[in-house]
Amino acid sequence: MNTKIKNFFLVGGAAFLVLVLSGCTPGGGEGNILSRGFFKSTDGGQSFSQSEGSVLAGRSILSLEINPNNNQEIFVGTSEGGLFKSPDEGKNWLADINNFKEVYDIEIIPNTSVIYIAAKQDGRGKLFKSESNGESWVDVYTEKDGSSFLTSVAFHRNNPGSIYIANSKGGLFRTDDGGASWKNLHWADSLIRKVEIDRVNPNIIYLATTNNGLLVSRDRGETFESVINRGYIYNIVVHPSREGFIYASSKDGLQRSSDAGVSWEVLNTLVRSEELVSRGLAINPKNPREIYYTSGKAFYKSTNEGETWKPVPFNASASIETIEVHPDNNQVIFLGTKNRKTGFKIVPGVNK
Repeated sequence: MNTKIKNFFLVGGAAFLVLVLSGCTPGGGEGNILSRGFFKSTDGGQSFSQSEGSVLAGRSILSLEINPNNNQEIFVGTSEGGLFKSPDEGKNWLADINNFKEVYDIEIIPNTSVIYIAAKQDGRGKLFKSESNGESWVDVYTEKDGSSFLTSVAFHRNNPGSIYIANSKGGLFRTDDGGASWKNLHWADSLIRKVEIDRVNPNIIYLATTNNGLLVSRDRGETFESVINRGYIYNIVVHPSREGFIYASSKDGLQRSSDAGVSWEVLNTLVRSEELVSRGLAINPKNPREIYYTSGKAFYKSTNEGETWKPVPFNASASIETIEVHPDNNQVIFLGTKNRKTGFKIVPGVNK
């Protein structure tokens, strides 16, 4: 039986957590060593700042999502602190009280109050659903025990009741009724790091894995084929308005395909392909010629689909894992960092 959870956010008194973006430290400069956590740029990625004493400072950020229904709202999932919500682009934060752990992914359905999160609770991987923008939750999927967890959530753009989830043992599952019932679609040979669905043709589904390369389905997940053979796919993002156009970051560097993975072009970045290891990857939704990636202690921006790049020093003490560009103001960019020892873990006997 599904369990309903109420009173999602702490409100009032000492339980109210506040972050004020003042006294910030610029992102550039070798002498500035920033902490871990949540960062914001208001100049298109030229510099990033983090508030001193921020409630998210030092936390490992596993997921970051801007609410498409209210662009002032930001949801952040952390490794140990659970789920946080900002009503004002990161100036103030509210913390959940539901003992969520390791919030790996957040998906917000446009034009609704529905939110899904892939998280751990009481040692079990679960999918939680809110129909009230996070005011109350119900668990709609639970892993059989603590040996696996959910890694990614995605939804069908033409049918928001169709939700896809992936787990750490390579399973891909779909519900067509908002979580009431589920169907197994595919078992990959390794952990599925990310599920990504084409924005124009949502029948095209990509699976980025940690050992089995990149898989693609052209029939809503009924069948899959390999389009990047084997290896770790660090991240994938799809074009907001062109069918079959995808960027992938892997051991072969930053690549793009305009035909849903049939053919690939390796982009000429400022980092050797084998050293790229770029988990932070994003496209400007309003200007898709602008793309961003991270590598080491640097943030890279291109305004011409990867022909040339501008590097920005970023000296955080953890790896940059998440990039989100404000959908209405491309000067505002959010980053999340995390400790490498947190997050996705190798599953013995599965990730070979």
